[in-house]
Amino acid sequence: MPREPLNFLAELLKPGRSCRPAFFRNEAVLSLEQVFVMAWDICVHLPKSAAGDTVILAVDDSAELLAGILAVWIWDGVPMIPNGFREEALRKAAAFGSIIVSKSSILRENEVSPGFQDSAAILDITDLSRDPEFREVSIAERRRDFRMSLEDLSLEDPSLLELRQLTSGSTGEPKVIGRTLAGLMKEVSALDSLGIIRKDLLSLSVSTVPNYHAYGIMFRFFFPLAMDIPLYDAMLRYEEQFSLPERLGIPYYTVSNPGFLKRLSAAGSLRNCRLLISAGGRLTDKARVRGQAFFGGEVMEIFGSTETGAMAYRYTGNSVALWRPVPGNRFYVAARDTPESGTEVILMTASGEGVFLLESPYLENAALTGAFHGRKIPVFASGDAVSISGEGFLTLLGRQGRLIKIEDNRVSLDEVEAGFSFIPEIQDAAVVSYDKDGREGTLAFVTLNDQGMRTLAATSSGKMIIGFRNILRNHMLPLAVPRKFIFLPAMPVNANGKTDYVKLNARARELETDLSPDELLDE
Repeated sequence: MPREPLNFLAELLKPGRSCRPAFFRNEAVLSLEQVFVMAWDICVHLPKSAAGDTVILAVDDSAELLAGILAVWIWDGVPMIPNGFREEALRKAAAFGSIIVSKSSILRENEVSPGFQDSAAILDITDLSRDPEFREVSIAERRRDFRMSLEDLSLEDPSLLELRQLTSGSTGEPKVIGRTLAGLMKEVSALDSLGIIRKDLLSLSVSTVPNYHAYGIMFRFFFPLAMDIPLYDAMLRYEEQFSLPERLGIPYYTVSNPGFLKRLSAAGSLRNCRLLISAGGRLTDKARVRGQAFFGGEVMEIFGSTETGAMAYRYTGNSVALWRPVPGNRFYVAARDTPESGTEVILMTASGEGVFLLESPYLENAALTGAFHGRKIPVFASGDAVSISGEGFLTLLGRQGRLIKIEDNRVSLDEVEAGFSFIPEIQDAAVVSYDKDGREGTLAFVTLNDQGMRTLAATSSGKMIIGFRNILRNHMLPLAVPRKFIFLPAMPVNANGKTDYVKLNARARELETDLSPDELLDE
């Protein structure tokens, strides 16, 4: 069972901890005391007239994010993390918050227009410490004052401190999800009780994902901070950058996702990575093996969401790599197909196949009430179809919207996509439903790697697609093999870096009404 939740703020204030290395950068090390000074600078620059409002934190380094969150809480406001830093994402976030805390370098890198910057209330934290109005306040005074404020805040109920996130909007418009510090620490406690991320064996947290991802905010940020594991401050974008944490010569764990892992080289020379955590999508066997070969450690996969946190995990260190509930969580399936918010009670069973429902001690966004053996339980429907065994293990069948019927056979578009991992020429693939002249089927958008581009140059696209189909037939029903293939130079992604199925489905609908002959299509 999960252990007693930690007092996050009290952990940060423990004697001796605030002076130790907390954040590693390329050539520098930051302590929590230095972060407290940054937080003081942000707090005093937030307008008193707007105290209590929502503040959007568009900062990418973990030290700056911690300073921003603490400052906004001290300011009596609510910190909010957008789903990206490009202008489109910031505009959507600005509908929910009056102030944006960011840096000029981030705005410039993400091509945020001067017009938007002039129209928004942006607090640029780049040079706050040089503000002449506050320059006479010494660093020691700032550090002491902020510690005193934080000590007072640590005595308050953590369920009153909220953090908001904006979802990716991959299936529609982004939603604001609120989680309390109390709920986040319950999740930390549950993950700690797994005994897999052991702070006695790990000295650093490294990440290839941004903090605004649901799993980034937990595994890159809150978990290591709560467990007193130092963080590598910046996100690593390329495999070559792992030479930076390797240079430190200390054991670390890496937080990543399938998109990064499937782009890795065949093998790496990393000596200090002890654990790879992957979330944001299921790993194919090929990506899992590649991740283990490159990082050289065990792999823990996380199944979760912004609304629920970590729901399930599977770990290569177990004898059977099945999805298991994170301690304290309970899995159910609905007795009917489409539970909706506002319905009275959903009858549930603890095993079988159907719509997935979650009961969790740290679930704060339950939208439904389930009934199990006469007991009413707040539950969340993640939108996944699953099969639950009698032992409580989970098999993911696909997203509800990603399950289709072809000639009365159920087909998971996610499973069709997984089949492309067996094709050596494919860099990335996304599969959507396709219906032309009443014929149901699937359509694949694919990008080629270097090997694929060489093969395409040496043959025709038609012959290449025939070869693809022959491989896919070994891994799925013949009727599930895509009827059409669209070659793309790059897969479209949304603001959160995920495959943009909205755009791909719109393109598929255009093709369904296209008057051209029903042939394989290349672009």
